[in-house]
Amino acid sequence: MDDRILDVCGAAELLNVSSDTVYRLAREAAIPARKVGRQWRFSKVALLAWLGDDASARATEGTVATGSKASVP
Repeated sequence: MDDRILDVCGAAELLNVSSDTVYRLAREAAIPARKVGRQWRFSKVALLAWLGDDASARATEGTVATGSKASVP
């Protein structure tokens, strides 16, 4: 398979989560994904961009990568 296109296992490894989590996120449209027949496919570039956007959103909301809230004066 082209290394730019990932299956569920590849996406789970990239995101460091379980395959069940990847399935759930894909069904909820929480991550960029496409269903091809009965199988999910993921663009590695799109997932990496999604990770970057998610980190940016957390920083904007005053949270850090660990999920804890930053103190606000």
